[in-house]
Amino acid sequence: MVYIIPVIGFLIGLGPGFLMARKGQAWAAAVLILVGIAAGVWMVLEGRAQTNGWDGIGYGIVAFLMIAPAVAGVTAGAIWGLVARSRSGQRAPHDRDTP
Repeated sequence: MVYIIPVIGFLIGLGPGFLMARKGQAWAAAVLILVGIAAGVWMVLEGRAQTNGWDGIGYGIVAFLMIAPAVAGVTAGAIWGLVARSRSGQRAPHDRDTP
């Protein structure tokens, strides 16, 4: 079970990252990555604030077994989407030559 949860989190992040980058909205994928990183940092800090023994372990579990793989999935999906976009010959709107 400890291996399945991170894999599911990675796969859940892979889809939106790929679709956002493929559609030309890589900025949205970057925002999603930053939100995920901020959530992970908050979980770690909140867990460290619980100094009574094992009380804060749940925050660390959420941060490292759920949020970190999802952020990695969005990052991998965005890179995959950008590569697929460039291979198909699509270009960003600001790269087009104006007549």
